[in-house]
Amino acid sequence: MKKFEELRFFSKPLLKEANYAAHREKRSKCINPELIENLSLNSIYHVLKFWYHKKNELRLFVEINDKGEFELLDTSITRYESLPIIRYFDNGKYEIDFQKRPYPNGREWQETEIKKPVRKQSKFRKNVLEAYSNCCAVCDINQPSLIRAAHILNVKDGGPDTINNGIALCVNHEIAFDIGILTITTDYKVKTKNDIGVQLQKLKLPKSKNYYPNKEYLKKKNEIITAANNSYK
Repeated sequence: MKKFEELRFFSKPLLKEANYAAHREKRSKCINPELIENLSLNSIYHVLKFWYHKKNELRLFVEINDKGEFELLDTSITRYESLPIIRYFDNGKYEIDFQKRPYPNGREWQETEIKKPVRKQSKFRKNVLEAYSNCCAVCDINQPSLIRAAHILNVKDGGPDTINNGIALCVNHEIAFDIGILTITTDYKVKTKNDIGVQLQKLKLPKSKNYYPNKEYLKKKNEIITAANNSYK
C-alpha cells in the first residue's frame, strides 16, 4: 500500500476557529465568515499549499470545494502544525493523524510570538464572585475591586473557566495561593506557611454544593506546587 498524497486539513469547526483567530489578530488574509457557515459540516478542507508570509506566519491555500476552488487564510505556524494530517493511499484507503494542540481541552490561544490562552475572564470572574458573595474565601475582605477569581488549576495546566475551578480570594491571598504559600486541601482546610492574614482554618464555601471547589483540581494543584518546591531543593 503506497502513500501517494499527504495533506493537512481543516474540519469546518477548525476552519471557523482559525478564521476567527485571523480576524482577531488582524491578519491580512481572512475568509468571509458567511462562506464558512455555508460549508458542509461533514467535509474536510485540505490545505493545498502554503507560503511563508512573514515571521512565524503562513499564508494557506484552503480548498473549499471539490472543484479545487480555494481561499487564502493567514495563520501562525503553530496553528498550522496543530492541524490534522490525512494520508491517501493508492488502494483508495486513507488514514488521519491528529496533532497535539498547544493547550489541552480544546482551549484557544492567542496567535502571537508568545502563546497565551484566550480567557473568558470577565464571565469567569463574575460567576465566581457571585458564588462566593463577593467575599474572600479565607478572610473578611468583601470589596469587589480587591477580590480576584483565582483559578485552582491554572489554564496552562488544563484548568477550565468553570466555577468549581475558581475560588474568590483577595489580591494578597490570590498571590499566596498561586505560589503555594497558601494551600487548600481536598477537604477544604486552609494551610499557610507564614502569617499572611488568613483568619480561617477552613474555606468559606459557596451556598450551592455545585460550586464547591473541585477536589481533583485541588489535588492536582497541590501536586504541582509540591513538585515545584521539590525542584528548588
